[in-house]
Amino acid sequence: MWAFSASAQTEDFLESGVASFYHDKFIGRKTANGERFSQKQYTCAHKNLPFGTRLRVTNIKNGKSVIVTVNDRGPFTKGRVIDLSKRAATELDFVREGLAKVAIALESNEEDTLQDLPYLVLNDSIRNLYCIDPKGSFSIKMGDLNSERQLKEMAEQINHELDREVMVQMISDAKDTSYLVFVGIFYKEDEAKDFLESIENYYPKAEVTELTTASL
Repeated sequence: MWAFSASAQTEDFLESGVASFYHDKFIGRKTANGERFSQKQYTCAHKNLPFGTRLRVTNIKNGKSVIVTVNDRGPFTKGRVIDLSKRAATELDFVREGLAKVAIALESNEEDTLQDLPYLVLNDSIRNLYCIDPKGSFSIKMGDLNSERQLKEMAEQINHELDREVMVQMISDAKDTSYLVFVGIFYKEDEAKDFLESIENYYPKAEVTELTTASL
């Protein structure tokens, strides 16, 4: 294991190794969690970390770091530990070299309030979470829940049965809080409907929802 800069030496340090970045031929293709790949987003592929995990990746050579989100599986080339979008690789300043030795650490998310839930990201906007243009994008609304206990149960069920990342939008007022649960980002309505058809026998309340700039 290589030495790495002090900025990456935290209790959340995971691993070090060689990082690469995506070829442009992958632009627009589906990643393992159903999103469309973009070189402009701060995303990465990792072999086994849950989708939605935020990582701080530090270039050991120059000390530069960037925060990325896992949305794909890989890299599958021996000796490499992470595959980054070109935007992230540019931030780390290794596009010219093509490869870089990096240190990888978990990046905490202060917005998360239910840390023990698997595949869970809490955010007040799916649009902000994914940094996408919501026009023409769709998701599957799995349910509208009114307790953290129900949320935990549904998250664990979806994690076990679908192996999918769960997205949660919290809606609060003076009286109570509800949790809207979503799975997947789809760029064509037909793709969302096909996915819904494959799960509707097990999740009869699920429905296709179009993402908008307003709160869902």
